[in-house]
Amino acid sequence: MEEEESLINSHRSHIDEVVSIVKDEMTLLNDVDKPGSDVEEYAKSLDKVLLNKIKIISDLRKKLCTFYSHLKTEEHMSKLYERNQDIAMRNQGISLDQDQDGYSGTTQPSINQTPQP
Repeated sequence: MEEEESLINSHRSHIDEVVSIVKDEMTLLNDVDKPGSDVEEYAKSLDKVLLNKIKIISDLRKKLCTFYSHLKTEEHMSKLYERNQDIAMRNQGISLDQDQDGYSGTTQPSINQTPQP
């Protein structure tokens, strides 16, 4: 649950960062549209913006992949637990139907026991 909340909070922070980056990009475009603007400076700034986008997307995706991996592991463990519980219940049901001598509640011997005279 804690990891889930962390991922959700990271996503929220990511969105805030993306909005801020989009504002910076709009400013960058407005500046380059002005007469006499420095296109080389624009290209350098755009490269920094794009690298930053790649970094924040990669960071969030890494957290997402880790979370997803843990989620799938948890699901797998839960299924194994349920399966083992089912097996234990079935085995318990069999052992409850037989007494220590291998006899069930009827007068019939079990397969592994021969009747004693």
